[in-house]
Amino acid sequence: MPNIKYVLWMSLFFVCYLNGLAQRERDTIKPEKLIITKQYNPSVNDAFKIKKQPRLSDSILPKPKTLTYSILDVPVASTFTPAKGRAGGLRLQPDNIDAYTNYARIGAGNFTSVLAEFYSQVALNANQKIDLGLSHFSSQGGIDEVVLDDDFMTNELNLNFTSEEKSLVWKLSGGLTYNRFNYYGVNEDLIFALETNHNDISQNYLGFNLGGDLEFYKGVFKKITFDYSNFSDNFDSQENRFKIQPQIDFFIGDQRIENFVKFDYLAGDFSNLVFPAYNYAWAITSYNPNLQINEDRFSLKLGAEVAFLSDIENSETEFYVYPKVEGNYQINQDNLIAFGGVDGGLDQNSYQSFSTSNPFVSPTFPIAPTNRQYDAYLGLKGGSYAWSYNAKVSFTSQENNPFFSRLNPQFVPNEVFTHDNSFQIIYDALTTTAIDVEIDYSINNKINVGVEANYSAYDTEVLASAFNLPNTRASVFANYKMNDQWKFGASVFYVGERDDLQVDRSLQAFGTPEVITLDSFVDANFTAQYKINSQLHAFVEAKNLFGGNYERWLAYPVQDFQILGGISFQFDW
Repeated sequence: MPNIKYVLWMSLFFVCYLNGLAQRERDTIKPEKLIITKQYNPSVNDAFKIKKQPRLSDSILPKPKTLTYSILDVPVASTFTPAKGRAGGLRLQPDNIDAYTNYARIGAGNFTSVLAEFYSQVALNANQKIDLGLSHFSSQGGIDEVVLDDDFMTNELNLNFTSEEKSLVWKLSGGLTYNRFNYYGVNEDLIFALETNHNDISQNYLGFNLGGDLEFYKGVFKKITFDYSNFSDNFDSQENRFKIQPQIDFFIGDQRIENFVKFDYLAGDFSNLVFPAYNYAWAITSYNPNLQINEDRFSLKLGAEVAFLSDIENSETEFYVYPKVEGNYQINQDNLIAFGGVDGGLDQNSYQSFSTSNPFVSPTFPIAPTNRQYDAYLGLKGGSYAWSYNAKVSFTSQENNPFFSRLNPQFVPNEVFTHDNSFQIIYDALTTTAIDVEIDYSINNKINVGVEANYSAYDTEVLASAFNLPNTRASVFANYKMNDQWKFGASVFYVGERDDLQVDRSLQAFGTPEVITLDSFVDANFTAQYKINSQLHAFVEAKNLFGGNYERWLAYPVQDFQILGGISFQFDW
């Protein structure tokens, strides 16, 4: 018996030993090197962020931060045409827990404003999903001292499909927008004529787009994006745009060369019943190769862009060459980085982009691209765990830069946008010297404060001033998470004085254009959010706290103090 027990114990030991050897052969991680001292639970603030300053456009709207979906987001910042909208520079940070992929949000406030939003993400399988987004915001108006209708509404529908395959990821997207505004900023001498001839002074914009992209895991083709859009209004204006941009990468030795090819076609017409029809068609074809050089503390991107501009209506073509150089140098280990570069390109202007910046444009102006000859910049950026900064000086030269101007010299009693209440587009050469500063600071994931400021000096070639471009802009935002239930946010925007042109017009005579200076303004906003439970939240937004009904555009005052409250509900299907 002892011998039998001894054999059994030896057999069991031998089997366990072989099993351990097999397990060790399958396990590529050596036990003595796998030492876990603490589970890592990263947050957004763990990542050091160097923020890039956005390129300043011709609109004077304070630039919003990039927004991403979360049910807990509560925006408060203002738009100014003609009342405060929902997209802006302030978003409350979402919690990391209780995350859902679908939400609905409704609210109402003074000026008979109504807010409704819906977002849903549906996973068809492990590799495919559909995203659906709906939004509506409207107001019945009621701006002080405005005689005509100043109601407005915006509507947007977006649908996206994403599929991840073995060798690529492909996406399809489509969208539909419908916005309505009124030409309510009428000269007092012409209000009677407009009221007599028209009860409806509205402008309706309808937009449709269909696009997608393919991103390849292997091969020289890295990515292809395309987009088609159609834009129209209720004065028989039509515009079509098609863009396609493939990216092709290949190697010369160990050096990768990135190649971007872009084709941008724009065609449209203004066909209202009063003015002669105006047709336009522009095609931009460009090629941009570049290579990246990375050293210990230094990185450099070298490239150039060649572009062909075709004026299809007039059968004319032009050729351009632009620099594309960008460099970074890490001065010390504390993330003090010097950067600089030179950029340029042809910017395609469109009726849709102009009406988005200023919905009170007249459908009668010329459309043409802007030649951005160069945009040279130099700056410093850096930061730490809690804060980051970005400061730069830039010098920009542009040909055919568009300016919004109230100067609309034609008066037609039977057309609602000709009563000195719409904006034309005037083109001129523009050089800009600008200083931009951005600072962001966070404390314990509870308090986040940010400051952005810009000063720009403009020089035009023909025009008396850079119309509707302020020399100074600044914004401050702050978020505070008091506890698991309460969150607060605030934002303040400052926009300096702007110049515009206006004709002293009456029914009998036309006056001489004169430069009008619009006052600067401060727009302050506040939001609060209360978490009822993991799915239900209540929010309140107060907008334009101290600015009054200032003029965003000449003769177009905005809504005074506004307050809106509502609830949001997040869920999973």
